[in-house]
Amino acid sequence: MPEMDGFATCRQLRRTPGGEHTPVVMVTGLEDAETITCAFDAGATDFISKPINMLILGYRVRYWLRSGAILGDLRRSQQRLFKAQEIARLGHWELHLESGRFQISAQDTAQFGINDPTSYEALFTAIEPAEQNTVRQLIEEARNQGGAFCLNYRIILPSGQERILCNQGEVMFDRHQQPCLVMSVVQDI
Repeated sequence: MPEMDGFATCRQLRRTPGGEHTPVVMVTGLEDAETITCAFDAGATDFISKPINMLILGYRVRYWLRSGAILGDLRRSQQRLFKAQEIARLGHWELHLESGRFQISAQDTAQFGINDPTSYEALFTAIEPAEQNTVRQLIEEARNQGGAFCLNYRIILPSGQERILCNQGEVMFDRHQQPCLVMSVVQDI
């Protein structure tokens, strides 16, 4: 290729809007481990070495197009879900009990006064101080007993604005019936 090689082209394509899900197939006469690794590291969907079996290529192309359509549908569905949550002033968080990893939907950090979206403790920072222990205890009870919880509480945003939230959640179990995840939905009511 005159201006850039296939690896650079693939990396550039992945950086363009919508390019992250475009099927990219590296077709080359090289088949060494380094070339294959470079192709996938650059973002290739698949790798084909020459000579090309046209029958197999035809099936692979159909598979890539189906996969690309499914990813596009998923992306559109996620965008609709995010918009619906925004309209309903609804968010969610989850706490992985074994690792302690905490996740909150990105749009919720500012809406619910959370300054660190990776910290479970940050969940409590905006809660009205007089209510923090009660909220923490109810979530911990559900966590320890493997049940559900539903509670309303007040938060104070950095601007001083007060909001009332409804927080509903439940504990999920692994295949050994051990609590593994707390999932929660939060709504600004």
